[in-house]
Amino acid sequence: ALLHFMEKLPCTKLDIPALFSNSARTPEEAVTTLIHTARRTQPGVLYIPHLTTLWDCCTETVRATLSTLLADLQPTAPLLVLAVASVPYTTLPPELQDLFSQHYRETHRVENPGENERREYFHPLVTACSTPPPKVLPPAPPPESLEVLPAPESRALTAREEKRLRKKEDHLLRELRIFLRDIWTKVNKESKFFMFRLPVNTEEVDDYLQFVKDPMDLERMHMKLDDGEYSCAQEFLDDIDLIAENAIEYNCDLAYETNRIICHRARALQDFVYALVKSEMDTDFEDECREIVVRRKEATSKLKKLDKELAKVVPPSPGKMQDMLAIVSTACQVCMSRGDEDAMLLCDGCDHGFHTYCVDPPIEVVPEGDWFCKNCMGQGDKEPGATPASAESKKGNKVKRKKSRWSSGVATSKKKQQIKKKLLESDGEEKDEKEKEADEKEKEAGKNEDEEMEVEKETVKEPTPGPSHIPDLTPSSPRPTRAATLSMSTNSEDLVAPSVPTGVRIDISKVFQWSNDLIRVTDGFTTEKLERIYTAMAKVIRRYRTQTDRTDLPTDLLAELEVVKSMEREFGHRQRDAEFNRQQRR
Repeated sequence: ALLHFMEKLPCTKLDIPALFSNSARTPEEAVTTLIHTARRTQPGVLYIPHLTTLWDCCTETVRATLSTLLADLQPTAPLLVLAVASVPYTTLPPELQDLFSQHYRETHRVENPGENERREYFHPLVTACSTPPPKVLPPAPPPESLEVLPAPESRALTAREEKRLRKKEDHLLRELRIFLRDIWTKVNKESKFFMFRLPVNTEEVDDYLQFVKDPMDLERMHMKLDDGEYSCAQEFLDDIDLIAENAIEYNCDLAYETNRIICHRARALQDFVYALVKSEMDTDFEDECREIVVRRKEATSKLKKLDKELAKVVPPSPGKMQDMLAIVSTACQVCMSRGDEDAMLLCDGCDHGFHTYCVDPPIEVVPEGDWFCKNCMGQGDKEPGATPASAESKKGNKVKRKKSRWSSGVATSKKKQQIKKKLLESDGEEKDEKEKEADEKEKEAGKNEDEEMEVEKETVKEPTPGPSHIPDLTPSSPRPTRAATLSMSTNSEDLVAPSVPTGVRIDISKVFQWSNDLIRVTDGFTTEKLERIYTAMAKVIRRYRTQTDRTDLPTDLLAELEVVKSMEREFGHRQRDAEFNRQQRR
């Protein structure tokens, strides 16, 4: 407890392991080092557990070193020397009694726990005997399998974003074509690959197409590069593989030397091109090119689906030929001619035709939206070409001129306006404060009325406490009065608390008997022994923790107590024998 209280101070421990743990130094050196360390770290604590055992196992030189160093410590030094001995002070050697003088109150006797302390210490064991077993938890339900939701669709790109992305992708594909052209040029410069430069002449080799279904050569690859047909380097490598496989397929008869040479060079062509691409091309660049191809394919497929759906949903619009026939069949109401259909206008009100140059004034540009003639718009009230809505809007859109305050007879300065605003704000704040105070007064009056009503109800319903009545102390009941509490205190001795059934079968009288025997047997035991006995009894009780039938538990506890008694008797015999042998040696 002292060490725990002084845990903020440095603590140096001087015991048997500290003396003999390091074989490279003598015990005298170890004692000197530890005590000097404690003196350097002042204020601190020098802790010496098992002082008598340490003193008995040390040699005379170690004892002299220890006693000398402890005696040299100044009495006013801020260093606490805490030594623990398990024997009475009178049985200590004279040297230790001189170091720790009882006259100067340098010693303290720790008494063993008394009967009440031991009873309180073992009380949890008594209550654990009748504690019901823990409830068995139901098995956990199987984990619910959740449906895998589809990935949310990304936001559709705007036209500007789509254009920017398209430019970026075109730039990457252009870099890819530049890189593949460099590879193609290096391959084409190699003279050993001359037989793969041009396509095979099928007129001279008439059976070539019988063995080769898809001819390929370096010249055709160059044309595909110019047309932008390669979207990634893998497609370029696939055509190189096709050239080599075609050569090996047609020249498979290795009996001829030329066939063997062509097959060897076809394999050399594959290795040469693959090595160039791997050494000079970044894998991330290849992945970006493939992603571009995949995205463009998905975009085209979506557009095709949309076109098909729109074709099914939207009904076909009337053909343009019908509109043209309607225009041709109408005649101009001014010149009464049906010619010049390109300059013919149809009135949306009466469906009559008018040439753009026959209208007064002539119309140079075909108007957008609805167009009405003079007859539909009125007799000269509205201009031709204007809609009714636009005509009505023109009437209402008259520009209103603002009148000055001087002309209206009101001329106030800015300062007067600011003063009026402040006065109005202050009046409004005073009104708000008065309204708040009135509301608070009404609330307080309502609360007082409610409290008076509750007091009247309690005086009517609450019975007077008497010797045969105990008020209810549950959370829902009102707080008891002082008279009720006094009646409870006077009659509490006559009341017996009902026993609560726990479902455990055990003889409580035997448990109390074991508890009393345990407290009587442990009289004079040290704290260390009490802790060991507590642990041994707790193991016995823990065996019956999950059982409800504990009729054998008191018997097992008494048997364990008998073991403790026998061990204590043996320990006493050994201690007396050791004391007798020690006295004979002296």
